[in-house]
Amino acid sequence: MRSGQRDEYRVARSRSGAVLIMVLACLTTASTILFGALALSLRYQRQFRNEVQMEQTHWLLDAGIDAAIAKFESNPGFTHHSLATGDKFGSGVGSVTIDVIERIGNRAVMQVTARLQGQHSHSPVTQRSRVFALDISTTEPKSLPD
Repeated sequence: MRSGQRDEYRVARSRSGAVLIMVLACLTTASTILFGALALSLRYQRQFRNEVQMEQTHWLLDAGIDAAIAKFESNPGFTHHSLATGDKFGSGVGSVTIDVIERIGNRAVMQVTARLQGQHSHSPVTQRSRVFALDISTTEPKSLPD
């Protein structure tokens, strides 16, 4: 091999090394962007799932309040009642606890607590609670004039 050919060979090898470094740098940048987008997407998915579960817990609390009113109307002497939802709709296992905190005549102060464990084992437990007073009148309502 002549010395001119050797110099051309060295220049060609150094150029292919530079191209390899540029390709690796581009792949690294693309991978970093891809994994960042994936992490962000997973974070948004988890946040959305938690918000949906909080809304479901709110609905469960509303149903528990309705159950507390119905229970008090049918049995004014009760002090504690628990309900469980099971996982019928794939939204997690829920429970509602109704406790009468204070009772004065036909007035009862109740605390209703709703808890929901998401359908996944790593899902958080969400809980909402409300305290309210309920008056049940024992007098007959006045009739309206004809």
